[in-house]
Amino acid sequence: MMYSIHTLAFLASVSHAAAATAGSDGPDFDWDTITPSTDLEYHPCYGEYQCARLILPLDWQNASRNPATVIIAVSKLPAAVPDSDPSFGGTVFTQPGGPGVSGTDYLRGNGRKLGDAITIPGRRHYELLAFDPRGLGRSLPQLDCFPGLLGYLRAQERDMADAVDAGRAALARAVAAGEADGKRCADEHGDFLRHVGTADVARDMVALLDKIEEERRRRREEQEAANEEQVQLELRSAGGKDSEGKKVPRLQYIGISYGTFLGSVFASMFPGRVGRLVLDGVVNLFGYQDQNKQGTVIGINDIDEMADLFFQGCFEASACPIRQPTDKSGADISRRFWSWASSLQDAPLVIHTADGNRRYVSTDPVRQMLISSLYHPSRDFTSLAATFDAGMRSRDGDDDAMALFSDRVLGAAGFTPIPAALRANFSSYTSMTKLFDAYVGIACADGVDVTGRSLDGWQALLDRYTAISRIGGPWMARLQMLCSGWTMRAKKSFHGPFETPEPSEAGRAEEEGRPAAPILFLSNRLDPVTPLRDARITRGLFPGAGLVVQETMGHCVTLCAPGPCVKNIMAEYFRTAAVPEEEVTCEVKGRIWDV
Repeated sequence: MMYSIHTLAFLASVSHAAAATAGSDGPDFDWDTITPSTDLEYHPCYGEYQCARLILPLDWQNASRNPATVIIAVSKLPAAVPDSDPSFGGTVFTQPGGPGVSGTDYLRGNGRKLGDAITIPGRRHYELLAFDPRGLGRSLPQLDCFPGLLGYLRAQERDMADAVDAGRAALARAVAAGEADGKRCADEHGDFLRHVGTADVARDMVALLDKIEEERRRRREEQEAANEEQVQLELRSAGGKDSEGKKVPRLQYIGISYGTFLGSVFASMFPGRVGRLVLDGVVNLFGYQDQNKQGTVIGINDIDEMADLFFQGCFEASACPIRQPTDKSGADISRRFWSWASSLQDAPLVIHTADGNRRYVSTDPVRQMLISSLYHPSRDFTSLAATFDAGMRSRDGDDDAMALFSDRVLGAAGFTPIPAALRANFSSYTSMTKLFDAYVGIACADGVDVTGRSLDGWQALLDRYTAISRIGGPWMARLQMLCSGWTMRAKKSFHGPFETPEPSEAGRAEEEGRPAAPILFLSNRLDPVTPLRDARITRGLFPGAGLVVQETMGHCVTLCAPGPCVKNIMAEYFRTAAVPEEEVTCEVKGRIWDV
């Protein structure tokens, strides 16, 4: 698959959560072998996993009169014990970032790690479940505004685009591209675009909760082995009752990045369905929906400081290839790097690909590569320094360095040469534009309408973002411009208030309409897109909520390997609903450049 170099940081923003899946050696699975059903019917898949395709209404506001449906792809990692075991703690949903990331892929890559964080061996075991939200992944219909050849051409166009801070003409072209893309998606998908927002996904989660309980009840009846002592319904049941007088199930959930916005919407819309919610890498709820609102911005506050720490860490490391003997501090490395990066604006590097194509590396792609590395510094900083070293040496005519730089850049972009057969027939070509389409479809549906914003308005937004982060501001502003032509507004959207009633007191029976437990928020000390400040703001909206800060940097605690301190707090929270009364700091061993 050929990804645009220009999209590196975007790919990090929507697919970092699922990165572990890409390296999985597990078996593949054909989802078409599962017949979609209105019941949750699991089938073996991906070795130890189970998968289902659930039919749900397209329009929850008019489900009785509108027969249209969506098909939701669901996967679960079964618990180490059966449902009847006293230590079985129920189902824990998880949803990664984006929006646009496949939940089923994320579970495959991260399910075991998440399970380890909340399991108490012999005392509490959980099954983990994820799904592909409507419009993306293996759910149907899929948002794909540029199928086949169109996707290839759109990726090429994005690759050639200038950075939005390169000048007013570049800004105007980015806005115009967003307007054209919005019209193209509306032509391709029509009314479906009005039903892909987060409020619809939250309602899908309620249906999934009910279907899980129905499926579990059905299995108990079939096995004729159920009794009140064996059933762990109390672990998942709410204070309310359904139309038949039975207690309704509550959500247990670990939401990552955009998944924290989904979790916050769910809690605010359905507080009586809240069981345990862990929200990790907390999105600014207000900036996500209205990026032009003064005082709010989507989480770029830490980027420049983290970049400075990259250069200072390089200076302090025992062996960093972009450090020179004359350097006195990381600031010297930073100045040399940015001098090189700025020179690429007027003299971009040209990379020739194995299929005869070419890619251009100017200032903006290099800047985006730096942003991408901030998502997982312990994994990426060392290799990024080697990549930048090769790039800087290639400017001086070092052919070996140019070859290394090309390999690193194309590898980071997910590039593979286009087979000859696909050059003749692009109908089967799958471009990364689907990631853009899913991101834009959900994010633009959730946000306020920006289609009437003037070029001066976009310039003011860019200026405000760049004042917050000179590195991340232009990138984030460009993402907002993807909504400049999105005219298809969500039929059902949620813009607040973000709040819940006081949760039920620990140790007492769960009460109707109230969360069963406070929300537990997690944050790294520094995060490139969901800074600690946003976790603190959001914590203040929900009564009794707790906040745990891991003393490291990177995007999301659970994605950057939670330490024993965080794991212990998470496990106890799922078991007892206990959250720290005060903000807690968890130390971790080792430093970023120790690898």
